Amino acid sequence: GGGLILIPGPRADLNYYNRDLLPGLLPAAIKGIVGSRPEQNAYQILDRERPYHPLFHELLDQQREDQARFWQFFELTAREGLQPLAYFADGRIALASGWKAQGRTVLLAAPLHLEWNDLPLKGLFVPMLHRLVRELSLPVDRHSDYLVGQSIDRYLKGIPAGGAVDAESPSGSRLRLEAELIGGQYRWKVPRVGESGLWRLWQGEQEVDRFPVNVDTRESVLTPVSQQRVLEVFGAARTDFIRPGDELTSKVLGNRYGRELWREFLGLALLLLLLELWISRAPRDRAEELAEQGS
Repeated sequence: GGGLILIPGPRADLNYYNRDLLPGLLPAAIKGIVGSRPEQNAYQILDRERPYHPLFHELLDQQREDQARFWQFFELTAREGLQPLAYFADGRIALASGWKAQGRTVLLAAPLHLEWNDLPLKGLFVPMLHRLVRELSLPVDRHSDYLVGQSIDRYLKGIPAGGAVDAESPSGSRLRLEAELIGGQYRWKVPRVGESGLWRLWQGEQEVDRFPVNVDTRESVLTPVSQQRVLEVFGAARTDFIRPGDELTSKVLGNRYGRELWREFLGLALLLLLLELWISRAPRDRAEELAEQGS
C-alpha cells in the first residue's frame, strides 16, 4: 500500500534498472539517453497540449522562459499498465506511474542534475513534488466524491479478476461488472452511475464494497449563462432569445407549432361572404349580366 517516487541519477546503471529494479515496481523500461549538453542549446519542455495528469493543473501554464528545460533525459519504454502523467514536447514520456500489488511507483525520466535540466530551479518543482507526495499518500480508493453520470472503477482487494461482481444502485437494480486492467491493477468498472445515493458491490450474497454518488452541485448554480454560450451549445437555428417586454405566449406557441394562419383565412372567408352577399342583393338585370359575363 506504499508509494515510491523514483528519480534515476545521471550515472544510473540502466541494465540494473531494467533487469532487477523496474520489473518489481512498474511496467516500464529505460531505453537510453536522449539529448545533448546545455551548451548546444537544444532542449525539451513539458508539453501542455498533450493529456497530462491533474496534479499538473495550472503548473504547465507558464511563460516559455519560466518552463523547465530538459537538455538530456532518459527515454522510457511503456509496457501494458503504465500510466503517463506528463510528456515532453517531442512526445516522449516525462513522468509515469504504475501499480504493483497494492503499491504505486512514479518514475521521472530525468535526473535532478543541472547538467541535464533546470527543473530544480523552476517554480513548478516544489508544487509538483508536494502534489506527488500527496497523491501517493492517499489510499487506493480515495476518489469517493463521485457524481451522477460518471464512469467509476473500484479496486476490490482479494477478489480475482474473473470473479462475478454485481453493482447495485440505490433503487435496487443490479448490473454485472467486468474487471479491467487500469494502471497495472485490476479494477471493477461501473460504466455509468445514473442515480444519486449509496451504491453497493456484491460478490454473490456478500457485500464487498460501497460508495456514495452525489448530484453535481454546479447544477444548483443560478448564474445566468451568456447568450454566446447558448448559441455554441444549441446553434443559432435552434435558438430564439426573448427580450424584456416580449409577449411570452405567442413566442412559445410560435416555436412549438409554427406560424398560425387562421386569422388570415378567417379574414379571407369573411371577405368572400361579403362578396357573396353583395352579389345576391344586386338587381336582377345586373345579376343576369354578371351571370352572362361569368358564362
